Parts: sequence; structure tokens; C-alpha cells
Amino acid sequence: MSQSEPAEIWTFYEPASAAATRCGTGGRTLFAIGDIHGRVDLLRELMAVLTQDAADGHVEGPPHLVFLGDYIDRGAQSREVLDTLIALQAQEDLDTTFLIGNHEAFCLKFIQDARIGPVWARHGGLDTLQSYGVSLASLDHDWIRARELFLKLLPPDHLAFLLGLKPMATFADYVFVHAGVRPGVALDVQEVKDLLWIREDFLTQRVDCGKTVVHGHTPITQPELKDGRIGIDSGAYMTGNLSAVKLTDDDVEFIIIGRQPDRYAVAPAERASVAS
Repeated sequence: MSQSEPAEIWTFYEPASAAATRCGTGGRTLFAIGDIHGRVDLLRELMAVLTQDAADGHVEGPPHLVFLGDYIDRGAQSREVLDTLIALQAQEDLDTTFLIGNHEAFCLKFIQDARIGPVWARHGGLDTLQSYGVSLASLDHDWIRARELFLKLLPPDHLAFLLGLKPMATFADYVFVHAGVRPGVALDVQEVKDLLWIREDFLTQRVDCGKTVVHGHTPITQPELKDGRIGIDSGAYMTGNLSAVKLTDDDVEFIIIGRQPDRYAVAPAERASVAS
């Protein structure tokens, strides 16, 4: 899918009544948004859907949006994504929480030390630099000069946004993180490295931390509700699909912006409950 093509919008719905144990939001409507990775086109499409949802009266009070990190890298419009998120943060009719992903952590490390540049590049950092007008080739692949130019071109509000990202957020029966949590470790003593990077140890074990974990980080072919967690990373930069989950005291609803919904369709009998 080219970034100029319009996205198709579709949803599928998971009623919480099917779950053995309901997870509450404390009466709030929560939206969690998965990994964006420089796809500002999909982010704008998704925000149009969420805005219409609120306008249609499907949300009581101002919705709270929790962004799960990995806003930058891999996609071509990292700068535009941060512009959009910063604008959302300033909206008085929205409550927002922005988490840090491992890609934002790479960017912040590069700001501190140019030597991290080659490692960041292998994780998509070149796309972010290019979105700010930094071409490594034109700088003779000099990472020190690239860092200096990046700092000159990085708007102050973008740096402030990156520095203000949180590793975790909790609301009622849900905890939101970028990658996951370390099984068997209490939430208040989790290591930030695990919150940003963990995969197999988290994904292959049942999570029992007292809350349902909502996360991104690991691309999946369809949103997952199982083993005490909800995974919503659709691999936007690869698939052209961006996922969100709407959580209320009664329901869990996925909202997916994309081009190939058949890859994500889940038959009702196959849907796993949050508590399964």
C-alpha cells in the first residue's frame, strides 16, 4: 500500500460478556493505539474514526487515548507523526497518555551519544533522521556530524515530547506498556528494559500481575486477547494496518485501519476472552 492511497476502515467487536472475568476501566472509555512507526497517514485515519466515535455519542466524557510507543523509525514520516501527537496532546477535549517504545529510547540514546547511531540505524533510525532532513550519505556517514545536525533540526517541542514519555500507565483493571511485563515480577518493580523490549518470556507465559496488560511491540497477524494480555501491534510500516483497542467497563472493541482486513478477521467462536 502506498502512503498516498486511502485506507479502508473496519472494526470487529469482542463483547466482554464472553469473558470469564470482566476487566473494568473505572467508568472511563479508554483507547490504546498500537505501534505507528512513521505512518502518519494511518494515524490520521485512525484519529478520524475515534473522533467520529466520540461525536456519535459512543463515548461518555472525554476519551482517554493511550499511545503504546514506537511512533518513529521504519516509516517515512516520523517527524509528521510527532507533530500530530503533540497537537493531540494539546487538545483540551482529549485526555492523552504517551508511552515510550524501544525506538524512542534509541533516539534518546543517540541524542546523548552518536556512537549508538549504527545500532539505531539497523532498527530503522535512518528513516527518522531523513524525515528531519538529515542524510547520512551527504555527511560521509559521519555519525557525530549527523547527531549535531539532528539536534539543530529537532524542534524543541519534539525533544520535550520524547523526554516526557512514560514507561507504564495503569487505569483500573488495565496496565499499558510498550512491549510487556516480566512474568512473576510485581508491576511496581518492573525494569524499564523489560517494558520496552521483552518478547518470548512475556508472550509464551500466562501473565498474572493483577491487571490485563495492553501492549504492542511484537507484530501479529491479528489482535490477541489471551493469557491476561491484549496485543495490538499490526506492523503498520510493513502491512499498512494500524490497530487500536477501545475498552469500557462492558466491552472490548478493536478498530483497525488498513488495506487487507481479511488477514485480521476473527470468527466469533475463535475469539479468546481477555481472561482466558
